[in-house]
Amino acid sequence: MENNRHGMDLAKEQLKVMECPLLSAFTRIESQMFNVDELGNIIKSWLKKYMHNKGSIVIWTYAEITWGIWNGEEICTSGDCVNFKDILELRAFNEQEELHLVREDNVLEGRYVEDGIGSNTYYVDSFARLFGERDMQADIPQGFVRLSDPKRKLEMDVVCDEDLVGVQYLGLETRNYVGADEKTGLSGYVDYRFIAVRPAQGGHRNG
Repeated sequence: MENNRHGMDLAKEQLKVMECPLLSAFTRIESQMFNVDELGNIIKSWLKKYMHNKGSIVIWTYAEITWGIWNGEEICTSGDCVNFKDILELRAFNEQEELHLVREDNVLEGRYVEDGIGSNTYYVDSFARLFGERDMQADIPQGFVRLSDPKRKLEMDVVCDEDLVGVQYLGLETRNYVGADEKTGLSGYVDYRFIAVRPAQGGHRNG
């Protein structure tokens, strides 16, 4: 998908399997037991080991969803430091790759996928608009955008490095990988990953 294309153009199209196979390599990460005080160091070590480039991060905890930027050494957020003890799930991603980690009690496991290498894999790209509108007055670090829904009293700082001149709405592009069930032989989605937050069509202000 071209980067200068609005995500809602993709959302309005019928979902279709891409005609050309995508070379992708999937790596299942062996489960690891941890002490909660060590969780942050383990996550950072896996990010350094698997992520070849900088990227965006989404972290789910018991209380909130936090977006951040992985710079190759640390997770940078728009506000407070990440509370690693409360992490339930994490996705670090960019255009080429994603590391997905899931916590179950005191066990951490995950999957890494990189496009462009490995075996032929068909995929379907999709796009969904994120809630709220861009807060043009928000005082937040470069690379972050604040989405706000005043009626529901919700706000969230997301990562977006696209051209946002006049942009009001944003959405998340997702890649869904197609495969066949070993028992039935039927095709369907076998995995998915985040690609990027992009401007949504209709998000440009007039004038």
